[in-house]
Amino acid sequence: MVKGKTLNIIMVSVLVVALVAVSCLYIFGVFGKQIEKFNKALLGVGAGTEQGFGIDKDGNLYGWGKNDKGQLGDGSYSNKSSPTKITLGSENNVAGVGRGVLTSDGDEGGGLTFIAVSSAATHTIAIDSQGDVWGWGFNNAGRLMGSNDLSPEGTDNFAPTKIPGLEGKNIKFVVAGLYNNLAIDGDGFLWSWGNAFGYEGSSLGLGELASTVYPQAPAQITSTGSVTFTTASIGNGFSLALDTDGNVWVWGRNTLDGVLGNGAYWDQTLEATGGNDYNDPVKLTAFDGNEIIAISAGASHSLAVDINGNVWAWGSNAKSQLGQNGVVKNPTPQKLTIDAVITSVGAGSEHSVALDNQGKIWVWGGNASDCVLGLGKGAGIQVVTPTQLETEASFVEIAVGYWHTLAIDEDGNLWGFGDNSVGQLGDGTTGDKNVPTQLTFVAKDEA
Repeated sequence: MVKGKTLNIIMVSVLVVALVAVSCLYIFGVFGKQIEKFNKALLGVGAGTEQGFGIDKDGNLYGWGKNDKGQLGDGSYSNKSSPTKITLGSENNVAGVGRGVLTSDGDEGGGLTFIAVSSAATHTIAIDSQGDVWGWGFNNAGRLMGSNDLSPEGTDNFAPTKIPGLEGKNIKFVVAGLYNNLAIDGDGFLWSWGNAFGYEGSSLGLGELASTVYPQAPAQITSTGSVTFTTASIGNGFSLALDTDGNVWVWGRNTLDGVLGNGAYWDQTLEATGGNDYNDPVKLTAFDGNEIIAISAGASHSLAVDINGNVWAWGSNAKSQLGQNGVVKNPTPQKLTIDAVITSVGAGSEHSVALDNQGKIWVWGGNASDCVLGLGKGAGIQVVTPTQLETEASFVEIAVGYWHTLAIDEDGNLWGFGDNSVGQLGDGTTGDKNVPTQLTFVAKDEA
């Protein structure tokens, strides 16, 4: 039992929204005894569909939210409304698979700790201090391991299991999608694995290979040549990646909303040749030639920030998530009018969130349950114009889930707003928050 320890989150790979047609995507359980304060010096936070994860200064991993498929990795199926340390036993090489279980003191890996984590609807992947990737949760369609043999099809991994094929690649970034995952290695190259969503596996970005090989083990995306990348994001059947020169690359299922931003929609008459899908990453020629510094893919829309602090949006506008009036969708990135210099963005299910250089949060789009946007009661079911949230706090980071948002202020305090029906705000309750609320962040430590 760990007692009286201050926990400082230092790094969390943003749990970019791998969205499905459900409500918010994270829940939690009740495993542990000691409750400690966890509300000081937070330096990083991540929001998944309905989960959250944090990594403290010692590299220990904490999770909260939806856990119906073991995606919290704590050895249970219980949902958790408070952060719970992932501290399990020491089972190794179960069925010859190498299902190592990481303990809080790094027993399995000789001081192994986590440096980044990303979670989708039913599975989670994380990077350890050696640059290896671990996964846990639901393995249906090979989304977890890239092979049904490593974890039988349709079964769950309660415990972190090292994902083969990425050893020695010094992985620096990971993002989990609905069926597939992406990683960026120490040299800046993209890797993809899992299963496909859409025509001929286009969401994997591995070309025609993905049309015949399911599930796909980790493989380098080679069609981009020597181009190197800094970050990536996965939406509903499509992906974005940002290269080191500030260019945005897209691939996947284009849909009728034009989510790829290439100026085209899904065309049924072209279905035999892909219907305007991209099996390989393609560089967007947009943004008026400006360098892009941040990207985020939502369920059916995407956001980008250019070097001048402007926000660009494309895809579905069904709930005004593009911040545009009079259109239901737009297949080409369009610049929004926001009276601020934006530094980061997060695309949710049908809403959008941005953080400016003064530490203020802006929101627009769908406002389900009159709480998702954090504008207070009576804001309406959707908001077209980007609107600044009213709070005196100055924020340094935002993380956007399906219908909820987490943020950290300059003093390291955790804030949240939106849907909290499964405790995805991590405050130990299941009550929604319709305005930004400073949270009493408590963590449960396992004995």
